[in-house]
Amino acid sequence: MPRRTCIGCGLVREKGELLRFVTRNGLVKPDPEGMLPGRGGYLCPSTSCVDAAYKKKDPFSRALRQSVKKPDKQGLLELVKTIRKGRLLKGTG
Repeated sequence: MPRRTCIGCGLVREKGELLRFVTRNGLVKPDPEGMLPGRGGYLCPSTSCVDAAYKKKDPFSRALRQSVKKPDKQGLLELVKTIRKGRLLKGTG
């Protein structure tokens, strides 16, 4: 399985263990199924990695290689909670 780096903690993990993001119309959108086209950024599905990503200077723009607005943090935390409650990311189950 391909490996990717989390934009929050910086750890390298298997792609299927991470939450993927892409841009759509200049906005960062989560792609939990990993099916949307385009360059992706990756984040561990944990609240600590979400917090770490929001403390860094523009990690979403750096990962996606374009200027983007950070996604809504609260919405992202809710998505992480949903994933952790049992909805698996692609490639992990």
